[in-house]
Amino acid sequence: MRYEKLDSKDVAAGLFFDLSKPFDIVNHEITLNKLQSASIRGTAYTLFWSYLSGRTTRVALEAEVGGTDRTFISAPDDVSCTIPQGSILGPTLFLH
Repeated sequence: MRYEKLDSKDVAAGLFFDLSKPFDIVNHEITLNKLQSASIRGTAYTLFWSYLSGRTTRVALEAEVGGTDRTFISAPDDVSCTIPQGSILGPTLFLH
């Protein structure tokens, strides 16, 4: 049954989407532009802008060095393409 189209030489196509980390690919600038295009302005727009702007991330690594436990923390890096997960606004911004 699964190969019926291929066996009869009909055209078959597949479309695959990798949504394993969908919140990580949402660009802040594009999202804010879409909100403006949807006539979201004023206080509502400022709320979204402040929620997405100025975010940074760091990585902490704990390792044993010379018999001593040490923690190494990276320098902050700007975040421009992710929606914070576990928040109320996250799903709303992802849908736009």
